[in-house]
Amino acid sequence: MSNPVLQAALDFYDAGFCVVPTATGGGKAPHGKWKEFQSERPSRSQVAQWFANDSVQGLGIICGAISGNAIMIEAEGRAVADGLHMQARELADASGLGELFSKVVNGYTEMTPSGGIHWIIRCEEEVEGNKKLASRPGENGGVEVLFETRGTGGFTVTAPSHGITHESGQPWVLAAGSIASIPTLTREELNAFQDVFRAFDSMPAKEQTIEELSPEQPQGDRPGDDFNQKAKWEEILIGWKKVFTDKAGVTYWRRPDKSVGISATTGKNANDRLYVFTTSTTFQAEQPYSKFAAYTHLNHNDNFKQATKALRGLGYGLHVVPEYGQIRPLEAYTDPQPSLEGESMQPRGIDLAEVAHAHRLAEEVASLRAKREARKVLDAEEAARNFVKPSYFAHIGLELELPDEEMEWVIEDVFPQGANISLTAQYKAGKTTLVNALAKSLVDGEPFLNYYKAPLHPGRVVIFNFEVSKGQYRRWLKDVGIVNVEKVSMVHLRGERFPIIAKEIEDIAVEMLQELNCQTWIVDPFAAAFAGCGDENSNSDVGNFLQTLDVIKKRAGVSNLVIPMHTGRAQEHGIERARGATRLDDWADVRWLLKKTDEGRFFSADGRDVLQDEQLLKYEEESRALTLGGSDARGAKRRSLEDRWVDAVEENPGFTTSQLCEVLGGDAKNRGLKVARDSALKYNRVKALDHGTSKTWYLKNAIPAFQADISEAN
Repeated sequence: MSNPVLQAALDFYDAGFCVVPTATGGGKAPHGKWKEFQSERPSRSQVAQWFANDSVQGLGIICGAISGNAIMIEAEGRAVADGLHMQARELADASGLGELFSKVVNGYTEMTPSGGIHWIIRCEEEVEGNKKLASRPGENGGVEVLFETRGTGGFTVTAPSHGITHESGQPWVLAAGSIASIPTLTREELNAFQDVFRAFDSMPAKEQTIEELSPEQPQGDRPGDDFNQKAKWEEILIGWKKVFTDKAGVTYWRRPDKSVGISATTGKNANDRLYVFTTSTTFQAEQPYSKFAAYTHLNHNDNFKQATKALRGLGYGLHVVPEYGQIRPLEAYTDPQPSLEGESMQPRGIDLAEVAHAHRLAEEVASLRAKREARKVLDAEEAARNFVKPSYFAHIGLELELPDEEMEWVIEDVFPQGANISLTAQYKAGKTTLVNALAKSLVDGEPFLNYYKAPLHPGRVVIFNFEVSKGQYRRWLKDVGIVNVEKVSMVHLRGERFPIIAKEIEDIAVEMLQELNCQTWIVDPFAAAFAGCGDENSNSDVGNFLQTLDVIKKRAGVSNLVIPMHTGRAQEHGIERARGATRLDDWADVRWLLKKTDEGRFFSADGRDVLQDEQLLKYEEESRALTLGGSDARGAKRRSLEDRWVDAVEENPGFTTSQLCEVLGGDAKNRGLKVARDSALKYNRVKALDHGTSKTWYLKNAIPAFQADISEAN
């Protein structure tokens, strides 16, 4: 078609827009009487007839419901000339709206003859009328519009209008996208996109009024004035997220319950007011608030007298100390008039040192009071935020009627579904090797330790690595040979401050685990992850840490949690429990134990519905693979020592422990012989009877009759 204006008009019409020509005498207004087309579209033949004449050089669309809830957002030429459209893009990227911004820009963008930009969008819901999004003061008291919209009932000229349509004779030019790719946004997306431009409004507005209790107080001594000078916005806007601060010092904020976009600014001028441009908060939109006004609105329902009283109690404004009454600045205790002796500014008979002490005392009292009150407020807020009312039955009869739930396993016999698992390992026993073997088994569906059945684990494994350097861990993972690498994510935290018990860090951990769609979370190891969270020997501190992990697990929708932890160095050949508070062992649903002896590495497990006897782990150095020896396997050397011990007992019934060790070429302190005799006892192959301070040994069924009344040991 040789007439581009006609082609564009038909394309707009076919896409569901209400199309009309511009005025024949030039200008950006519609032609003729067009009000009727705000509620009813012309026919396609009418549109074709209008634009068939080559003399019709301009076309436009009527926005709103008649065009499928269409809206045009315009960056005026002055805004583009100042680079505000690029700043808007940077702001969108920084606030998580980069993808949305690209969707709009690549959907339909046109340049206007005056150097401005049009973006045409549709919304899933009805759009508002024409609005100015951002303006600034102009010359001679005027107003310069920067960004505005054409909404319901509004009209906008579109490309490829040209000729007399604009006074300059220049055309509207399509810069990106097409009529067919005009995007449709949700109401929330449209609001977020417009909020980016609202952030550039710099028109002065009437300040939020602030009432004061004591007009006779000198300016600056009032609690509200003092609060405005000392308070920080972070302390006031609880639950709001600081998105970023630009080079000019303007800080952009996002309201609670919103994951992307911006909702307000602070720091635009010397008064540092809060300017909210969304209607989705309790603040009045486009109304500047001082810190005192914002605090009063959020905490005292706009009751300034009540807020003033509360701030005075927190130490703002003039202080009150019981011993001294109200404390004023030191200047208030000097006489501005000369004395008879001609010396000016003399004290009025008051000990200024005592007054100064009263000031210091008042400040300290106010500070301590504020901290105490702040702690109560924060504790209450956190408790309310994290509280979820538990479900329950009126009586257990109802609960007992429920069908029994069959035990579900991730790895049958050793890893219940939804469990908290502690992996307690001796120093350098191969803890990380076992962790990597577990990760490979879970994501590749291979039998765990080449022994247990292949796991049921469709989700991702996320490892928080607090101990090993990034490079070394990567080398280990390559050796392991994980096939489904996309199902394992590493978060390297060695050398990083990551105190999980801090609420902000808890939220970050939840966000990360949710983004990664984590099914099994491994925190390796406990001691490094616990750093900065208290005393590892304190059951209270450790309990708080573990409870925080459970909260993160639940909030993030994580099914399983595994925490490797070390035994104490002094316990390597003794008690097999985690180093630190006893709460560590109590917390786990299942305890895995990895220990290293002269005979090799051994794995065992116990816990709720889990009981796995100690078995030998074979290690293949090249692939870093681990293989469990089997239900009866305890290693060739260990089995040989055990058999030799049984043979020695059979040949020398009634020998003491020391005598049998001598027969086997060792002594009672030999670790291997101790493991051998303990194993022989455990599997009921021999019996040991008390004999003074020692023990005598016999085969299971070969105890002499005269020893029958001797108490069996062990």
